[in-house]
Amino acid sequence: MLCLVVDDFGLHTGVNDAAQRLTELGRVHAVGALVGAPAFVAGGAVLRRIDAEGLDVGLHLDLTERPLLRRSSRPLSQIVIEAYARQLDRRLLRLEICAQLDAFEAALGHGPAFVDGHQHVHQLPGVREALVTELKQRYGARLPWLRCTQRVGPGAKPWLISALGGASARKLADKHGFRRNRRLLGVHDFRCGVAQYAQLLATWLSAGRDGDLLMCHPALGSQPHDPLAAARAVEYSVLTGQLFLRMLQARGISLWPMSQILERLGG
Repeated sequence: MLCLVVDDFGLHTGVNDAAQRLTELGRVHAVGALVGAPAFVAGGAVLRRIDAEGLDVGLHLDLTERPLLRRSSRPLSQIVIEAYARQLDRRLLRLEICAQLDAFEAALGHGPAFVDGHQHVHQLPGVREALVTELKQRYGARLPWLRCTQRVGPGAKPWLISALGGASARKLADKHGFRRNRRLLGVHDFRCGVAQYAQLLATWLSAGRDGDLLMCHPALGSQPHDPLAAARAVEYSVLTGQLFLRMLQARGISLWPMSQILERLGG
């Protein structure tokens, strides 16, 4: 049992449309929302329908591109440096986390099923502690699950993502009773064509185990201001195709919301 999650909902209508179509096809069972992004509010009805169908809708915590508080926005490299130098503005960070959770609750009427980070910022030192503290205060015994970035197989990018706080974030989640996915699949450089992405997808599915999370970043249509537009179109093409279904069937893989997988696994 794996969960396929769409990141970046709200970034633009192309991402929203892709998420809607993939959930309708039964191929995506979790959606992470950028609450400060331009198309988040317009996509509220879509998110509520996805939520009503029992799929996981979560907060894709953003500190780098479109946070809600103007002073929060900084390049990822700067946030990483500040995090490891213990120089993050704790008050501003807490205010930003609270603002994004408030916006999510206002749109959905309840807290997120999960929380992760845009560019994986949720696992950085200082961010992870502030996030866990706020989530525990808000949601008590009904905690969202958290994204674990433990890598699968070789590769510099999966290693780097996991190395930037992944192990410490896992320990913190376990210590405070948060459920989490087992490992993270779907990391790539966003430069491959359809055939190469299909091969990557086959590799990830072959390596997948129960409780793993497969992330994707699909979109529909042309988005000239999105630097990942070509890669998003490739992912959408493959994930909506029959080849993906055959990959799943050949490996005996079923796709579920991660919250349901974790309940079944007792984690």
